[in-house]
Amino acid sequence: MGYYINVVDHDVLIPTDRMDAALHELKAMAMRKDQMGGGGFTGVGEPVAQWFSWVDMQQLANAETLVEALEAWRYNFVKYDDGVVLEGFEGEKLGDDAFLWKTLAPFIKGGGFIEVHGEEREFWRWKFNDGKFREVELQLTEVPYQRV
Repeated sequence: MGYYINVVDHDVLIPTDRMDAALHELKAMAMRKDQMGGGGFTGVGEPVAQWFSWVDMQQLANAETLVEALEAWRYNFVKYDDGVVLEGFEGEKLGDDAFLWKTLAPFIKGGGFIEVHGEEREFWRWKFNDGKFREVELQLTEVPYQRV
């Protein structure tokens, strides 16, 4: 089960001077069981175990760098002189990704975005401005093409 997504465009930079704080926050969020969408349940009462959907929680716990921690979430980042830059998404399904990006928004350079297409023809963009996260629904509009 799960909802298939495709990340089709992105522009995300976490500057070098914010990387350590972002890693610290990312590891701290792993304690937020109230935000975890994955888990094992007995059918009665509390869950037996909880985790973020589609996240390698062991890799996240053992991550020594921000790039390693983000790989646990299925996002590939590359380190450059000015910070880490999103290069792609290796997953297939939507998990607790919005919570990830809401948590990291204060560390992402303003103007950043991730555009996502869902399996049921939904389109949305996660936007990062002034340290805030916003999810915006997108609609395709057909515009007549005129050859010049």
